Amino acid sequence: MGLLLKVLGIVFIVFLLLLAYLAFRLKRWWKKVKSSVDDSQGVPVKIHLNEDLDPQWTDAEVVQALISDFKDAGFFKGKAYEISEMPQVRLLSLFSDRNIPAVIYEHDQGFYWIDIAVQYEDGTELTVSSAPAGDEMDSPPYVKKITRPDANVAELIEILETELEAKPFEQVDDTTFRQHFEKSYEKSMTWRMNRGGTTEEEFQRVAEKSDTNLDKDEIHEAFIESKTKELYTWHDACLDFVLEKKGVPVEKRDSLKSKCFIVSDNMHPEAFLEYLDEHMDITETAKEGYKKLLSSIQKTGEFFARINETFSPDLQAKKIGHVSQPICAEIYKSPLS
Repeated sequence: MGLLLKVLGIVFIVFLLLLAYLAFRLKRWWKKVKSSVDDSQGVPVKIHLNEDLDPQWTDAEVVQALISDFKDAGFFKGKAYEISEMPQVRLLSLFSDRNIPAVIYEHDQGFYWIDIAVQYEDGTELTVSSAPAGDEMDSPPYVKKITRPDANVAELIEILETELEAKPFEQVDDTTFRQHFEKSYEKSMTWRMNRGGTTEEEFQRVAEKSDTNLDKDEIHEAFIESKTKELYTWHDACLDFVLEKKGVPVEKRDSLKSKCFIVSDNMHPEAFLEYLDEHMDITETAKEGYKKLLSSIQKTGEFFARINETFSPDLQAKKIGHVSQPICAEIYKSPLS
């Protein structure tokens, strides 16, 4: 469970970005599963690459050795980047003479891994990676992922050449890499959000790989906490989308976002209840009663409607809009605002 972030931004990036975030969060939760996590950020819906003109690698010798291996295989070095939403990660792009991109990743704790990837023009993708983790997470149906943690650069390239299909693929070079990386991440995250985000089965598989001694109930509690934080990320992304379209300045958005909440069937019902607790006056007694509804109500929209109607009409949340990106959701004004 060690290496964070490992995906090339052109193919299946979200898969390992998410795994990385999930993995590192789990490590903290194992120690304090019943307390709040200090880091309130969830997995970002979008990421932005900033060029790093003078990358300070934790171990420059490791990076230089990997660069040398790639050069021996016919790749040339591209630009280095930081990820704005993930400051603990740095990456370096490389490109073959056929404009097949590769990425060297470094986590600030000194972890390294590499990816080589191809995005075909028909929308399908192939990624070959040295990441030590990743199979615990589901992948989009359009992605073929091959993970070989012990493989070196030459071996990964050989695997890629063997698996490469005889169909056109998108050319990526130093001038197009950043945009491609960011868009590919967003595409993968949209797929993941539309299927409901991280599943409990994925979470369980990561927990098992971490060799934790937590029991099933403790792992479930950690899962719900992770899903709740996921919902806050979706909250920000959806409301930012609406407010940006309305031309609301960035500095005024936080105040407005605190007065609203979103409801979507993509949300995990139990985690949604924790999220809703911040926006409606829900007592602990009432919350226990609402949890019992989960045995008969599976859809979050229906779950929320039943909760909302238990309040006096003057205290009910009122729908004020709808958003279609990054997920379809109804927007409600918080009765507490």
